[in-house]
Amino acid sequence: MRKGWLVGLVLVAVLLTGCDGRVLVRLDVPIVVEPAPPRYRAEVDGYISYDDWIDHVSFTKSRKYDRYYEPLVNAKITVEETGRVTYTDRLGYFHIGGLPNGRVTISVSHPRLRRKVYFETRAN
Repeated sequence: MRKGWLVGLVLVAVLLTGCDGRVLVRLDVPIVVEPAPPRYRAEVDGYISYDDWIDHVSFTKSRKYDRYYEPLVNAKITVEETGRVTYTDRLGYFHIGGLPNGRVTISVSHPRLRRKVYFETRAN
C-alpha cells in the first residue's frame, strides 16, 4: 500500500516537472519500524507467605504450614526481566504468564515489608 502511494507520488512529480509550477516533495520524515515483542509461553505459579516474628518472606509452590507464616495478601509481584506485574490473591497465591523460559527473578513488595524481597525461580 505504501509503495503504491509513493510510486504514484513520484509519477505525479515527474509529469508535473514540465509545467511552470513547482512541486516540493518532502521525504525527510523518519520511518520507525519496531519489531513485535517476543511471544513467551512460560509461566510462574507460587505462594507468598510472611512471618512477622522474624521478618521473613517465603516463596513456595504451595501453602506453607509453618507456625507463624501467614499468606501475604495483595503483595505486588514483579518479574524483573520483563517488568510484568501481578498481585497475590486473598490466600497468598499468584500466577503470571507470558514469561521467557529459564531463570527469572521476581521481586515482592508490600506495605508490611520493610524492603523489596527478590527470589530466583524457573519459568516453565
